[in-house]
Amino acid sequence: MNNACEVYELREDMEYQPVCEDSKVRVCVSLVRSDAERELRAMEVRRRNQEKRLLRSAIIAAGEVVKMAVAVGAGYGLYSCLAARLLASRGYPAIGSELIFAGLFGAGVWFLLDKILGGDHLLEK
Repeated sequence: MNNACEVYELREDMEYQPVCEDSKVRVCVSLVRSDAERELRAMEVRRRNQEKRLLRSAIIAAGEVVKMAVAVGAGYGLYSCLAARLLASRGYPAIGSELIFAGLFGAGVWFLLDKILGGDHLLEK
């Protein structure tokens, strides 16, 4: 402030602060943030953090769905191949040990993908 005669435009969120004892002559104007403005900023930060948590949860849930779909597809594909081979060797359609093996294979694929891609421990961060 070069010129002491300059008068600044006052707003509602500004308050007077005296510079020295003779405050009638020398008054400084400073910007004061209201409590409502601080609360609004805090609410915005909380909203952004909640959106980040929801997005992270959605990504992890999508990963779980993909893992399950791949495991079921692998088990079904193996069962189809084994059932066709056993039908040719037996001569009649029957459900036998290939169903158990295909289920175990699908579970193994799911556990392998769980180790590679990660599991629910990502939600803790």
